[in-house]
Amino acid sequence: MSDFDKQVGKRLQLARKHAGKSIVYGGQMVGVAESTMRSYESGQRPISLENLSILSRVYNVDVDYFLGKQKEFRRPTQEDLERFSRGISRLDITQKEKVFRVLNAVFDYVFE
Repeated sequence: MSDFDKQVGKRLQLARKHAGKSIVYGGQMVGVAESTMRSYESGQRPISLENLSILSRVYNVDVDYFLGKQKEFRRPTQEDLERFSRGISRLDITQKEKVFRVLNAVFDYVFE
């Protein structure tokens, strides 16, 4: 096991816990057993880029976080939310409808 695999594994575990998901659920999403997920998270087994990509969506983090290119993931701050709200309030009705459709599609994907 390489230092890189250990780093990826640690970040996988942190992202999973932050997302409030079980290790079993993560394994189900990529079609592997719980023991394999534990091997990924401990860095004892390398994970494929395909599975990292899937788990990045499941855990709502960028793949770059797992690869160490992004130092940390973060939830939006109150300031971020207020800035988003101000931006939405400046849109005309047609633009708001477009944003609504995009968010609806995201919610359908995330909560399917």
